[in-house]
Amino acid sequence: MRKPINPHGKWLVIGDITAWYECGTLRYIKLGDEELIRMVYFAARDTTWATAKFHLDTEELKVTNSNTTIYIPGNYKLGDIDFRIDIEIFISDKNEIKFSYKGECISDFMKNRLGLCVLHPIKSSSNANCVTNNLENKKFPKFIEPHQPFVKISEMEWKTPKGNLCKLKFEGDIFETEDQRNWMDASFKTYSTPLILPFPVQMRKGEKSAQAIDFKFKSLNVNKLSPNEMVNIALGERLAFPQIGSCYGLSVQNFNAATNQRLKNLKLNHLHVQINFQFENWKLYFEKAIEFGIPLELILFLDENSEQPLSELIFNIHQKKVQIDSITIFSTSKIVSQLADWQKFSPILRNQFPSCKLGAGTNQYFAELNRNRIDFEGIDFLKFPVNPQVHAIDDLTIIESLEVQGDMVKSTQSFIRPPTEIHISPIYLKSGTNIKNFNVYPENPENVIESRQFKVLNAGWFLSSIANFGLAGATKLSFYEVFGTLGIITQSDSFNVLHQVWKNMMADSPKELIKLISSDTLQINGLAYLNNIKETKIWIWNASNFEVDVHFAALKLEIRIIQKYKNEAVYELNRFCATTETLEPNSIYELKTTIK
Repeated sequence: MRKPINPHGKWLVIGDITAWYECGTLRYIKLGDEELIRMVYFAARDTTWATAKFHLDTEELKVTNSNTTIYIPGNYKLGDIDFRIDIEIFISDKNEIKFSYKGECISDFMKNRLGLCVLHPIKSSSNANCVTNNLENKKFPKFIEPHQPFVKISEMEWKTPKGNLCKLKFEGDIFETEDQRNWMDASFKTYSTPLILPFPVQMRKGEKSAQAIDFKFKSLNVNKLSPNEMVNIALGERLAFPQIGSCYGLSVQNFNAATNQRLKNLKLNHLHVQINFQFENWKLYFEKAIEFGIPLELILFLDENSEQPLSELIFNIHQKKVQIDSITIFSTSKIVSQLADWQKFSPILRNQFPSCKLGAGTNQYFAELNRNRIDFEGIDFLKFPVNPQVHAIDDLTIIESLEVQGDMVKSTQSFIRPPTEIHISPIYLKSGTNIKNFNVYPENPENVIESRQFKVLNAGWFLSSIANFGLAGATKLSFYEVFGTLGIITQSDSFNVLHQVWKNMMADSPKELIKLISSDTLQINGLAYLNNIKETKIWIWNASNFEVDVHFAALKLEIRIIQKYKNEAVYELNRFCATTETLEPNSIYELKTTIK
């Protein structure tokens, strides 16, 4: 039996099917060694798309020689939402699953969604032919599809790369599929009710609903899943290391000497600074941002009233000899940059800063840029932000998001004209409260909390994100805020693994990315590069909650393990790496070799 992902669930093995069960959901449904379904679950979402939390009553598990049935009663609650539900999951040794629910509204509430969802893993679905309702034959998209690839679904059928046949039948509502890579989720999602219908919808106390999804899987040759298989590591192609910066926010007003030294240790290539002239504090914000002497990645929100304050800003930049790395033109009232604003302001900025790159994009989600594609004359780059917690906030969703970061870059490359660059900024683990107006914070910004910000999870996700975005071709990345609860450093003297990893990586002055190939990226991920003294540095992140054996034989190199990073401290190791190493859970290992 495979090791449990966490203490809250269990692996189910029935016939050739393996699945992880946890609190009313199925995840990582495999037939043999191939993942067919990423997740099946019920979702209740309010008028802001916030997700109601499931409050479990109890669970009843019945197991026979040929099948397993799980009964899961409980309530979904959020604000006015109180929805009583009974979920039933049936799995048979004929490689069939039935996931169903019956529910009743305990209160009156408005909803944007109330029903079952299926997540399809990108690896075994992308570019596969899919037949819906026994009629229409289309493909799961290769590049990120801006709109629903499949609509009005009652049945769907597709064959995976390993020849496994998947058949799904839906009951209780009309379903459709969207490409969740638009929000950096590693899946296609099939859900109900179609978004073309009006929402939110009023639900009344006593109103009932029920849905069911039947899954049938078939394969002539099933490759058995090896429990706790060793993870193999190899190195691949190389590419220039992207510029790495961070974002300036107003979370910290007063900086002490220790904080300023921590900032210098980050060795930022640029500082992301957003200016919105609609807000009176923009001058103070700008004055504080330039105190650090870091080249600015300047983002300007512009409209018909921006000429005078823009002239004032330009005057201050020249007077204070501020170094500008790049300028992005956003439109104050639109979700993506507008052609009229570009035509009006880019000539002014090009004249004032002739050596500076000018770009456009969105400060919302990648989906907005994908649906409103930009092709301005003379544009140097496109920019969009990302964070991995748009639809779910659990650790596994964050780790899974790494799988599709390269797809976001490649998909953008498919609709831009070379040599237009791709800049991804800001990159958050958790998005700030005001995604649109970055330089305006809530009354108490310290209340915007992400408990994992300074933990190994985020440090490993940071390293792996550099690798995935950079190797796909992104040239500039801006992570987090510099200071505060969504930042890299704080005024506290307590240990901060994110800051330690960032500082030690940037101290290498990385020159060239090297692809790090892991045979299981849901467990082992990381970053490899050539440093300033021509050593190959490798950062290995065990993202799992259990020990993992990692095999380095494919590297054919002499490797030293320098340090181990845990949530509580950094541990000096400085020893030769064995061909196979057992890596501790939730840990990052820093290695080096002298290959050139």
